[in-house]
Parts: sequence; structure tokens; C-alpha cells
Amino acid sequence: MVFIGAGFNPAKQNPVKTVMVNSWTIGNGNTVIGFELSNIAFATTSPTSIRFSRCRMAGFNSTNNTFVNCMFDNCLWAGFINPPFTNQFLNGLVISNCLFYAISGASIIQNTLLNGSVFIDHCIFIKDGSTIPLVSGSTSVNGYNFTNNIFMNVTLPLSAAYQYTNNYSASDLSLLGTGNITGTTWPFITPQASVTGAFQYAWNFHLPPGSPLSGIGSFGSDLGIFGGANPYKTDGEPPIPQIDIMMLNGTQFTSGGTLNLQFQSSVQD
Repeated sequence: MVFIGAGFNPAKQNPVKTVMVNSWTIGNGNTVIGFELSNIAFATTSPTSIRFSRCRMAGFNSTNNTFVNCMFDNCLWAGFINPPFTNQFLNGLVISNCLFYAISGASIIQNTLLNGSVFIDHCIFIKDGSTIPLVSGSTSVNGYNFTNNIFMNVTLPLSAAYQYTNNYSASDLSLLGTGNITGTTWPFITPQASVTGAFQYAWNFHLPPGSPLSGIGSFGSDLGIFGGANPYKTDGEPPIPQIDIMMLNGTQFTSGGTLNLQFQSSVQD
């Protein structure tokens, strides 16, 4: 089944987002598009093989699913007990073009066991303020692959279990992959001083013109969420036709008369 919502930040005349909270039952192999998932506690045990697309995870814990164009923001830490991937057996987790933003917490991936085949591509990881590790408390780790990501105030594990290709980070990844850049310079259009506290949709995480992180990723892509085959969508709207603005001129109409209706629509990619 495919569950389609209105998006987590729809760009419409009278925007209404689709929110799912608390307990939710969903079977393996389904697709969820355009939802805000808040403090989700699955009624089934650790469902797997679910594809989440263009969703905002505001209190969510996951195992071996696929996330594309999703936002994991500070609500995970401020309003939920655990980071998004805690106490899970990760083997087959895929994350692409997703934004992670934290204002508190011990780490993003925590206490995971028997890991393997974890792929994280074209994502951005940002910690507000002091630095936190990406991973903590993990055991029997193997098979983590990071490609084309940007890490700011997030330190990375340095062991042979983690492979890095074309990433930007303050951690020196030269011995664990190729094409990585070590640096701490803020790379986004919105200034670093503005990116603090609760998440703001007005923040712009595009790379500025002439950025050294442009075009250096796989197949000439930009690093971060707007590069690669699935650029990030800031509104989270599903890829279906949308009516953005609708105006009805007049308040009284006669039978058989003219109804003056104006609307603006768009085709989402």
C-alpha cells in the first residue's frame, strides 16, 4: 500500500500538513509519502522494508527501512526519548537526501547491534552548538557506507567498519575512503549563527555559488541534500499534481449564472 499525505511544510494558500502521532500499525513493504510522524510507537514490532519519502520525523525510531527526502529535526531529541536509530539491529538501512538537525542528545545512532549494509548518501548532519558523535554505544559494527554527505559539529567513527567516499567533515577520513574533504568552514547559504535553536523552515541549506563542495560528489554531483538523483524537497509535498491557490470571486450566484473561479496548480516532481 502507498499512504500519501499533504507534506510536512506544504507551499499552499492555506497550508494544512498531514500528521500521524502515537501508535501506528503498518505492515512491511509499504510506502509512506508526505507525512509528519510525531512520537511514533509502532503497534507492530520493528517493521522493516518500509519506504518513507518526503516525511518529517519528529519523534521516531526505526530499523531497516528506506528514507528518501526526509527531515529528522530537533524534536527527536527534545520531545522523544531516543535518537532515530536506537537499540536496533540495522542491516539494510538506506538513507538518501535526508536532513538531520539536533539541538541536544548523545548521538544520532545509538546502541545498535550486529550492524551491516547501512548506506547513507547525500545527507546533511548538523548539531546546534557543541559537537556530538554520529554513533555511540554500537557493537559488532560492520558495513557502514557514507557517500556525498556533509557533517557539521558531528564527529565520525574512525574504524575499518565505516567506509567514507566524497564526504565533508571535521574528522580526517583520509584512511577510510577517497574523495573526502576535511574542514570546518560553514558551507551553506544561511549563516551558521542563524542555525540555532528550534528548526526553521526558512533556513537555506543550498550550497552558495562557487562552493568547493559543488560538483565533487559521485558522478559530478553536489555534496549534501540537493545533490544526486533525488534532490531534497523543502515542502515535503508528494509527487502528484497539486492545487496551490484557489479563489472564488463573489459571494452570491444565480442558478445558471457564471461561476468565476481562479486557481493555480503545479505538477510536483
